[in-house]
Amino acid sequence: MWRARVTCVFAILVIAASTESSAQTVPSTITLFSDPNGYSCTLIDNQEIPLNVYVINESRGLVDSRFRIASSEGFNADYLSEVVHMPFHIGDLRAGIDIGYGYCATGTLLLATITYMGHGSSSPCAYLEVLPHPVSYFGTIEVMDCAFDTLRGSTLGPLLVNPSSGQCAPWCSPVGVQSTTWGAVKALYR
Repeated sequence: MWRARVTCVFAILVIAASTESSAQTVPSTITLFSDPNGYSCTLIDNQEIPLNVYVINESRGLVDSRFRIASSEGFNADYLSEVVHMPFHIGDLRAGIDIGYGYCATGTLLLATITYMGHGSSSPCAYLEVLPHPVSYFGTIEVMDCAFDTLRGSTLGPLLVNPSSGQCAPWCSPVGVQSTTWGAVKALYR
């Protein structure tokens, strides 16, 4: 009888440990940028032009990701289209998408491009952001590693629209620079 109880307790502990390990965060991010190289985390809506938003995954060995894209109230551009650059996907970026990469991917991946029609009327500090898929198991952005374990993903921050000095600052603020002379730079290494 006691062996059955020990076996049952052991089985419960193994299941709990495997569930806990599946909930780990992988060092991988899915973030929105206004350039395909992933440098600019701000979008300027100041005239009637198409605006491209790039969904970029900085991957550490993934085969799949699951998330959705949402905008704040002040974002007044109209959705035009989206293109998913990976071989497999179910759903769409605004309602919720599951993207299969087709291989174990590492490095910087351009997952998708969304095009909006800007009207020059978005509010300062409006934003677009990556959120959990509506049917997310963990309630977070989810990614699947190359061992097919579902893990919690993350994002670096929102794509700010029309950032305004003193009201909102982009998370990817450029590094400050200071003018100097060549002699001052050489003096640093003496």
